[in-house]
Parts: sequence; C-alpha cells; structure tokens
Amino acid sequence: MSVQLVYVGLFLAVFAFLPLILKKVMQKMSGEHSTLFNFSKVVSTVGLGQNQRVVTVEVGPENRRLLLVLGVSAQGIICLHKFEADSPIRLPILDPKDPIVQPYEKIS
Repeated sequence: MSVQLVYVGLFLAVFAFLPLILKKVMQKMSGEHSTLFNFSKVVSTVGLGQNQRVVTVEVGPENRRLLLVLGVSAQGIICLHKFEADSPIRLPILDPKDPIVQPYEKIS
C-alpha cells in the first residue's frame, strides 16, 4: 500500500511541475530562436458582432512584411485579404454614374 502511495505522489509531483518545466524549455527555445517567434503583430481589431471580428495582422520577417485581413468567428478564421506592408493601399475608384454610388452622393 505504501509503495502505491509513493508512486501516486511521484506522479502528482511530476504532473504539478510539468507546466513549470515546459515554461523554462519554451523560454530557452525562444531565446535561441527569437526570430522564429516574433513574426506577427496585431495592427487593429474591429468587432462586428457578438462572436465576429475583423483583425488586421502584420506577419513575416522584416524584409517581407505582409498585412493579413482576417475574419474571425466562433466557426473559424478566414483570410479576407492580404497585401504587402510596404505597398501603398489603393482604394478602388468609384464611378459617379454607378447606381451603387448615386444614393451616397445625394446624402453629402
């Protein structure tokens, strides 16, 4: 009976210290390979609904940064658009004769 309690105690001790050991290992890895883990940065977040967001994330190494526009919901993450961080953002030129644009011209 006492041998079983020793085994149970050892198991619980290992299980209790496992998160601390993993944290130390991850800190050591990130120190050696910090360029592998520092590739992303959240630029902006816009909430659309209770469980929906549009998130803009900057990813990639310093010389090739990309901006990803992601749709995030409870069902998953979808890449809506991607473009290079260095390039100027070009908005589409709207034709004033377009029926979609005409109601907005009357408002302003």
